[in-house]
Amino acid sequence: MKILINPDVHGRSFWKYSIEHKNKFDKIVFLGDYLDPYSPDLLKTEEDNFKEIIQFKKDNLDKVILLLGNHDGHYISHAMLKSSRCSFWKVEEYRKLFLDNIDLFQLIYIHDEYLFSHAGVYQEWLKLCHLNIDNLINYDLDKLAHCLNFLDRYRGGDGDVGSCIWADISDSETQKLLEGYYHIFGHTQLRFPVITKEFACLDCRVPFSLDCETGKIKKLMNNPTEW
Repeated sequence: MKILINPDVHGRSFWKYSIEHKNKFDKIVFLGDYLDPYSPDLLKTEEDNFKEIIQFKKDNLDKVILLLGNHDGHYISHAMLKSSRCSFWKVEEYRKLFLDNIDLFQLIYIHDEYLFSHAGVYQEWLKLCHLNIDNLINYDLDKLAHCLNFLDRYRGGDGDVGSCIWADISDSETQKLLEGYYHIFGHTQLRFPVITKEFACLDCRVPFSLDCETGKIKKLMNNPTEW
């Protein structure tokens, strides 16, 4: 089983590697955050880029997995915290785009011992919110908003741990990820990936491959050119 992993897109085009090489992989997982670019230059193309991703999913329903991140939640539900760079002038337009296709998105994806999410699923967060893994599989963003809005101190909150769409990688220094899984996530933009025995944080603006038999994670493109 080989999985192609696309970390936070934010209007960038690196994910199109997936189109060219889709037949080499059994699954293609996007880790969320499709909009709200860092670069103003990408504001002109972010919407069309996102629509292409949605169409890519529709054309490959069984192969492509679209996860949700914090920069997606604030468009879907008014109860979700607004992240930085939110396009306030397009909130309702993007909200409709998400809601018209909401069945294409999910909060987490599990394959064998691998658990994919936007920011990592921490035990303490699940405990504080009285949640289990099934609540994340069968989710309702409006009902789950309070729990998903948990921010750690690194992200402007006052807690020790963030939610599965908000947790900073620094939480891993003091908090335990949900046991029984190898966690793969993005959210914390890095120059180089952080790959440990417990997790891989891959928010590096390039796609990665995962060989599920060997556990090897490999970068698939050279250094990123888009911010």
